[in-house]
Parts: sequence; C-alpha cells; structure tokens
Amino acid sequence: GRRGWIPEMPRAALLPSPAFHEGRVFLGGGFASHRFYAFNAYTGELDWSIAALDGGPTAAIVEDDKIIFNTESCTIFVADAGTGALLWSRWLGDPLMSQPAAADGLVFSAYPANGGHLFGAFRLTDGEPVWTTPIAADVIQAPQVGGRDVYFATMDGTAYRLDTRTGAVRWSRDVGASSAVWVDRDEVMLARRVPGAGAPREQMVVLRARDGRLHHEGETHAATYLSGESRDRELARGTAGAWGNVAAGQHLGLRNVAAGWAFQGSSPAVADGRAYFSIAGDVVAREVSTARTVWRREYAEAAGAQALSPPAVVGSLLLVGTVDGQLIATDIDTGMAVWAYDVGEPLVFQPIVAQGWVYVATGRGNVIGLELGDAMLDGWHMWGGNARHAGLVETVGEIDPRLLAS
Repeated sequence: GRRGWIPEMPRAALLPSPAFHEGRVFLGGGFASHRFYAFNAYTGELDWSIAALDGGPTAAIVEDDKIIFNTESCTIFVADAGTGALLWSRWLGDPLMSQPAAADGLVFSAYPANGGHLFGAFRLTDGEPVWTTPIAADVIQAPQVGGRDVYFATMDGTAYRLDTRTGAVRWSRDVGASSAVWVDRDEVMLARRVPGAGAPREQMVVLRARDGRLHHEGETHAATYLSGESRDRELARGTAGAWGNVAAGQHLGLRNVAAGWAFQGSSPAVADGRAYFSIAGDVVAREVSTARTVWRREYAEAAGAQALSPPAVVGSLLLVGTVDGQLIATDIDTGMAVWAYDVGEPLVFQPIVAQGWVYVATGRGNVIGLELGDAMLDGWHMWGGNARHAGLVETVGEIDPRLLAS
C-alpha cells in the first residue's frame, strides 16, 4: 500500500508551505514559533531542528544545499540543508512578512528600513549586502526571479521589475496588485483588486514584461476576502502571537502582521503557456498569450473566503488545498478531479510535490506526507516550485536514492 505520515508538532498553529531537498522536508513551526524543522521525507521522523530566535519562520527555499528562510521578527537565516548547521544570519528589520528568493549566488528579500521598505540582494555564501533599492511596501508572499530580473508585487498594489545585478528599477506600476506575480517569457501574470469597485472585486491581468503596461484583462470576480473578513483571514490573523498593523495593509484587508505573513492572494502558477489561478472557490485556467479562459471549475464553497490555496502544477496534475480541509488533484487540461483526500484540517498554503509524494502543512499545526505512487510526479519542491519561485526545479525527474532505500 501507499505510505503516509504526520509527525507530532508542538503547536496547533497555521504552518507555511514545506520545502523538499534530498530526502528531507523542511518547515517552520508557525508565526509564534522560534524553531525550524527538518523531517525525513519518507518516514516523517525528525532529522534535525534549529532555533529561529526571532520567531515566525516563513516558508523556506533551498539553493546550493542551503536552506533559506526569513523570520517575521526580523532576520534572514541560511543553514546547511543536510545538518542544520547555521551558516549565517542577518538582522534586516521588523516585521519581515515575505519569503526570500535565490538565484545566481544571490538571495533577494524585502525588509523595512528607515520608516519605509527596501528590497535587497545578499551574497548566498556569507550574507554580505550587494545592493538595496527603495520600494513602496513589503512584498506579497514572494518575489520571482526570471533571467537577470526579479519581479514582485508589494502590499500597496505596485508591481516591480528590478535588475538582479544592480537593483536598478526597470519599471514599477501601481496596478492594484493583490497577489504575487508570475513571469512567463514576455508577460507578467498577477491578480489585482479592481479599482473603484464598491464591494471588493478581483481580476486576473497580464502586464508586458518589457515595460509593465497592461496587456490583457480578465473577467472580474467577487472578492469579499479582500476586506479581511472571511474564515481564511480569521485563521491567519487569529494565530498565536499576532500583533501590529501592516503598512498599506488596507489594500489587501490585512488587519495585523500575521495576516500579512500568511497572505498569498490569488497567486498564479504557469505551465506550458497556461496560467492557473485559484480565486475564491474556483480554479481558472487561461491561455497566457490570448487571455482566453480554457476552463473554470469550482472545488470549494467559498462563502466569501479565499477558499483555495495557490495551485502547484506537476506533470498532468494541478494540486490545491481547501480551507475546509480537502487536498485535491485535477487534470490540467480539463479541471476534472483525479483524486481527493479529506485531511480534516484547513489547508491554506500551497502544497508541494516531490519524488511521488505530496506534502501539505495545515492550519492546525500539522505537516502531512502522502505517497502518490508515481515517483515521476516531482519538481514542485517549495512554494512557487523552486528557489526562484518560478516553477519546477532543475532536477525534476531525477530519482532520489533515499526514496529507493526507504
């Protein structure tokens, strides 16, 4: 039969997405936690844990055998993924609500400074700063690296494109962004809060990568959750240790720092020229080049909530979690459900898929590993897929010898 595991965790709290690397699953213990954990990916046994002294570890990324994460208050940590030995840490500012990204020997992160916010690059080897650039607010969940540029949206609704080598701003546009971005060749996908609407509404849009100008607009959708009053938002903002206000948080309905730390919005995933958005209780599949809707299906009763996690796309499957506790895999071409599990606990953060296993973190402090039975279902190893937050890892399809030995 197929295997699965649920290790005992110390706190019943909302947990961010796990990360996978070489037979281990990594994640922090939640917004109020001061620890970060590594589990055996195939048995769930604890391999190591380290102190995250400032608390609130974000979802982690893995680059060059290094595990990288921010803490809400208020440090970036880089540790050896095999042993947990701390390689370096750097205090950036309080609060840090977004994940880092990494590429080409650099780590990128937003952070508060001098009454505003900066976006900076740091050497992966030792944390030395390379450049900083002022930005309008903290980043929505995570930046994405595409080629020699890094793209992101900030919590006030501004989208950016920066040069990864110098930090020079290639463009910035106040587009009302309400999600993280995804870059596909010459186009940038994101969701935005519709300007001027009475009750909140959200819209999928495409910007031109070269200049940030609006290229395509999708239909609009009711987005009650952007007012901050929905069951998914209650789960985030009511987590242990929640505190403070979020600069520009009114745009996204963010009532405290915990809500900003957990906010993912209708962040898209793109594969083979098609963009997939979770919005309210539906997943919408659209052609990137034409903005044509290919299919749209309801998977959860939204009742005003952002009821689905951002999707993960692996092979022919799209995976989402629901705030009511279902883990669902669908066919990417039709949206028809292939299988579903009732986990019984809220699934807010994006699932990950590695070596024929799916891993999800719940809103009640559990991390769950489930064997899918096909080791070629692989490649979405962290939030956004890889350390660039840009899709499948380069090693996709390479069988982990630890899996064969397990």
